[in-house]
Amino acid sequence: MNVRHYNAHNYLSAADLSLPMFEDSDKINAIYHLNQLDEFMKLKGVPESLKLAIALKSISDPVAKQWMSAVAHTLNDYEQFKVAFTKTFWSKTTQSRVKCSIYQDKYEKQSNLSMSGHLIKYAVLASYLGMSDAEFIDAIKLHYPVNIQRCLVGVPLTTVQEAIDVLKRLEMLEFNEAGSKTNIRATYHQNYNPDKRQNQNHQYVRQTYNDRRQNYSGYSHSNRNGNNNGRGAYFSRDREDDNRNKHEGSSLNPGAPPYHSPTRQTDSKKSQGPSELPALN
Repeated sequence: MNVRHYNAHNYLSAADLSLPMFEDSDKINAIYHLNQLDEFMKLKGVPESLKLAIALKSISDPVAKQWMSAVAHTLNDYEQFKVAFTKTFWSKTTQSRVKCSIYQDKYEKQSNLSMSGHLIKYAVLASYLGMSDAEFIDAIKLHYPVNIQRCLVGVPLTTVQEAIDVLKRLEMLEFNEAGSKTNIRATYHQNYNPDKRQNQNHQYVRQTYNDRRQNYSGYSHSNRNGNNNGRGAYFSRDREDDNRNKHEGSSLNPGAPPYHSPTRQTDSKKSQGPSELPALN
């Protein structure tokens, strides 16, 4: 076994082709990893006696490494490794879960995948399940918004590649439309900027207010009082008016006589009765 590991290192030392690694069992599909391993073994010309050792070295996922430690003594060759690896990481339960995702998942722009990239991701999973192109296309249509579904239904699609081409054309149309909207928005803000107009309006109001105060503060009572004391005379006249109003009071009709409220009769006057009685004839 040590001799096999030594020879395996010789095959892994070349930098032209790296060994595919099974690093995360939740993100890397088991069938995909086995396909990558088969390609590596073929391109490197690895002999059958060393394939099992190299396959075991390709596993770095913590859960998969524990599984390897538990079953490694039962594996005699590379083919047995592939069967055991498939049963563990591509079980019937896993396949059912993947198939449900193909029928039930939805495309989201926040996923950082384009519409065509989303389709390719699920097309790979469908190929591992042995789904036909027609079955997959019928399922993947429901992942997209209604307007995209209408475009996919309106085109006779028979292969996955045809569906990818349609989505790429739609992506190009969306890109061009987004660019047009950006140009229109830039032109709008250049020609009509609400914030700029609002600032100009505020400036106009402040300027008008300042002008009124300047005219108001520059008012002189020289025409009324015969002197030109300017602002001091104006405020002096205001104080005189305030003092006069305190003595005279404020009323709507200054010529009206003062109002005196009637006095209430006391109880003593009520008890005395009338002071004079009418004479009886």
